[in-house]
Amino acid sequence: MSRSRNRLCVALAAGILSLVLNDPLWAQTRPRPGRGGLQLQQRLESRLREDLLAALKLLEQDYGTFAENCLVPDATSPPLPAEEIRRLHAVLSLFAEQPVQLFESGTEAESRVKITPEVARKLSPPPPPKTPPATSGRETPQAAGYGDDPQRALAAAIRDLEAGNYRKFLRSMYPLAELERLQASGQEDACLKRFAEDTVQLQLMIDDLQRMTREKPEYTTENGIRYAVYAIETNPKSLNSRDSRYKIERLLPPPPRVCILEMSGGHWRLHDGNREAREQVKHQRRPAAEEGTIGLRWQRTDAGWRLSEIPFFEDLSR
Repeated sequence: MSRSRNRLCVALAAGILSLVLNDPLWAQTRPRPGRGGLQLQQRLESRLREDLLAALKLLEQDYGTFAENCLVPDATSPPLPAEEIRRLHAVLSLFAEQPVQLFESGTEAESRVKITPEVARKLSPPPPPKTPPATSGRETPQAAGYGDDPQRALAAAIRDLEAGNYRKFLRSMYPLAELERLQASGQEDACLKRFAEDTVQLQLMIDDLQRMTREKPEYTTENGIRYAVYAIETNPKSLNSRDSRYKIERLLPPPPRVCILEMSGGHWRLHDGNREAREQVKHQRRPAAEEGTIGLRWQRTDAGWRLSEIPFFEDLSR
């Protein structure tokens, strides 16, 4: 998909914006000779370590608040079930005491940690649920959904969320593999409860779905799966206005975000980011783990410094 390209565009936009505004933080994070510049860089790296500890505390209290304040904004991502939140906490905890290194661009930073293959296996995403094979030459029945018209599917999803029909939305719009996993693990009701309780994240999701209805998607097909890719404006409500340490004056609008629907079982559903994460873990992350290191990355956005790449959670990176 175009996720890597989108992350690059975001990083470039942030750098250009900082140069235009002659932002002091940009100036202090540029590589420059002298002891003073090194001290400023070390102070920022120390701040990011402190921010990670604060992020872990937020994650323990409420995932919605954590996502709003610590991740690159992507309000259309499905809420994480309890066991995935625990797995995310375990991954981030590995970096709690690790040093942070600022990249020369001044817009990205990274922390790395050594782990064993055994730890990597424990922290990897759960395997997808097995789909029962078709019998007697007949295909497996299609799941219910909102249909093959993306505009009507989005409108129906918005109506159900606004009416409180969370179960119908969940079963009609969630990725099939994620829906089957929730049902198989008995977590469907817990997920529905989060919809009802986290009204802020719910409204952010509705707002983003409404933004998608106003945009014309770009259609693409990869590996036999058809996608509808939307570039929507960043929801201003999802920006962390409380982050005064990194706040810069916003003279330019934030870069667009990518939201994706995919055709599954004859219906448009939310993009199954977990499938890509499982494939990336299988083909990329395991060799890295065997070599002994994994990396956590931050990205500087107009909302402040946010976690942009989390090992074993590529679906949270946008």
